[in-house]
Amino acid sequence: MSAETILLEAFAEAHPAGFARVLEQASAPDAAAVVGALEARHSAAVIGEMVPVQAARCVEALAPALSAEVIAALDVDAGAALLRRAGDHARAAVLAALPPPRAQALNRLLAHEPGTAGALMDPLVLAVPRELTAAQALARVRADAASAMYYIYVLGPGGELVGVTTQRELMVAAPDEAVAAIMTASPLRIAAHAHAEAVADHPAWQVVHALPVVDRNGAFLGAIRYEVARRVERELGRGRPTADPSATAAALAELFGLSVAGLAEWAAGMVRGPVKSPRDGGGA
Repeated sequence: MSAETILLEAFAEAHPAGFARVLEQASAPDAAAVVGALEARHSAAVIGEMVPVQAARCVEALAPALSAEVIAALDVDAGAALLRRAGDHARAAVLAALPPPRAQALNRLLAHEPGTAGALMDPLVLAVPRELTAAQALARVRADAASAMYYIYVLGPGGELVGVTTQRELMVAAPDEAVAAIMTASPLRIAAHAHAEAVADHPAWQVVHALPVVDRNGAFLGAIRYEVARRVERELGRGRPTADPSATAAALAELFGLSVAGLAEWAAGMVRGPVKSPRDGGGA
């Protein structure tokens, strides 16, 4: 790995928003060349900070396999929001390149209107039938640890949300105790069709850090995480002001003696082949 690539990786990791401002100055092919050269987790962090339409154009310009790696590294709701803005052909190619469980989760979110609770939820959150014992429920948590939250949602026979418990409550319960006897019944919830404002303003955030989402019949669909609700709040213009990422991008450009647009062009040229020092012209 070249010194320039190491620098780009470090900048993407430390300042993803500033890096996003750099790539927004580049053409979609140039931005895709840079994104494709980064580790998937760094690419996802930068893509997640880009203006949505430009992020979608960047993903469209990547090979489907690379796009799939980026989408898989994003939170599932953020990945769905990005794919909504991509063209039909690119969206289908990325979904086909993803592992089936991830593609299925994304398709569930894409079925909901943008800006609703259904589009913001994580549809892979673990839920268990109320008939299970504590030991059986914990076995499911261990078997599907990637989908398990602190909260474990409890379902009735028709898939309706009937209660919630926690991993701690399951661990301290008698192994043969029924989940139905441990759970808190009728937990706070939000309808899948509720708009983003209702998500941000929901009173449940005063007491929980995840909010279950249900359909019109009360069936459990997934859960919205606290950090997603706070992101929605910022998008609605209610969050605390943060440092200007454009200043970070400009500072890096100044370090190399370039404009921000020039830095974007240099970065793209660098990942496509051997380069000179950016102060000497940047291209190979």
